[in-house]
Amino acid sequence: MIRPPIPPLPQLESLSILGGRLDSSDFLASLPNLRKLRLECDFETFPVGFEKLDRLEEISIWGARSLLSLPEQLGRMPSLKKIRLDGCGVQHLPKSVTDREDLHVSMR
Repeated sequence: MIRPPIPPLPQLESLSILGGRLDSSDFLASLPNLRKLRLECDFETFPVGFEKLDRLEEISIWGARSLLSLPEQLGRMPSLKKIRLDGCGVQHLPKSVTDREDLHVSMR
């Protein structure tokens, strides 16, 4: 299936992706002001460029059973304050996440 490219959305602050599978395309590069990201879909690895979301404050991931680990870069994102994992395959958190006292993580 051919998908049209996502146009740049520089003013978008909140994005929810629901259903299906998330591929690893670099669409996040066109979302520099994103503050909240909700992924309710299955995927194995984070999309390319997520670590460039300097303003991302909150990420919620639901139902990503194929996601076995979080990337180390996640804990190095300067504005990130909240991670919520629900129904994911993640069994442990990277050191960069657990070392941050200002980052709230919930896992169910």
